[in-house]
Amino acid sequence: MGREDENIEIFKKGVDYLEEEEEEEEGEEDEDEDGDEVDIVEAGENYYSSVGSFHVYEEEFNTVVDEKSDTQKYEQLCKSFSDVFFSSDYPTDRCYIIAKYLYHIKLKTDQNHDDRCKCLNYLLNTKENFKSITNYKVSKLLKAYSKLASKFKICDNIIEHIKSEDVLGKIEKLYTLHKSLGKLEKSIDENDGNMYSNAEEFANKYENCNNYCKDSNSNDYCEEIEKIKLYCYHHTNSKNCAEIAKLLKYQQELKRSAKIIVPCIIILGTPIFLYILHKFTSFGSRFNTFLIKNKIIQHNINEETTDQFFEYTHEAEDRDIKYHLHHIGYHTT
Repeated sequence: MGREDENIEIFKKGVDYLEEEEEEEEGEEDEDEDGDEVDIVEAGENYYSSVGSFHVYEEEFNTVVDEKSDTQKYEQLCKSFSDVFFSSDYPTDRCYIIAKYLYHIKLKTDQNHDDRCKCLNYLLNTKENFKSITNYKVSKLLKAYSKLASKFKICDNIIEHIKSEDVLGKIEKLYTLHKSLGKLEKSIDENDGNMYSNAEEFANKYENCNNYCKDSNSNDYCEEIEKIKLYCYHHTNSKNCAEIAKLLKYQQELKRSAKIIVPCIIILGTPIFLYILHKFTSFGSRFNTFLIKNKIIQHNINEETTDQFFEYTHEAEDRDIKYHLHHIGYHTT
């Protein structure tokens, strides 16, 4: 595969060309040849289930682009790309970027080619340096990118112009929501100080995304929102994602309270537990023996004084004074 891709066939004038806008529109009729209505899937409508992986593949895209590599492999290809489709007006360095990632996708052996291609198409439709060239429409740019992808035999059937602002807007909102969700998950896992601010950011973005489902019926899109509700339920036992920041904060405060209350219960409960052991079990007599042996109390100390040693109270005032160990007298002057 490596040698084959090092000698990619270049574009040639008179052989390679971009279809005119009018020719493309002919295929977008609402009826088939028999006059029956057909459902037309707008470009990008089938992206919603893949958007959750876009932040991973955008990071991969940036890593591949930043890697130092020999661009001579694509020099003739990108020069012909600019000459044939853009009268030499297209910056070849941008062509190198796209070509490098297309080659990277082709070398991947996993089953995620479609999601990578959709992510690339999303970037080509939204990144300013890819969708904007002076004097050229974005639709023509995307057609040219599809032709470029065809040279690598990868992604050419996926790269297209996402014309609908509504569809592109939903993809962008879902994309930012998933990125925010990733930040929140990281904060929860690490229990860092940004948890509440990230939860509030996620809640706001969720509410913004969910507004589409309140006003319209976009099934695939709203199904993705439902999946995110399950995430909220997993972490807070509530499907109200808009309240996730408050719920997370409440749960954390409960955990902190438990950390304080449990030691307090132990500290306060220990003396009571020891008193019960002393008063109502054989532990008391054994402990008295231990104290006497170690001369901590005198041998002739009586039971009542031992009780006072444990109780630290003055509730024995009504007992007969003859049991007291000491009598204090006052001498008149």
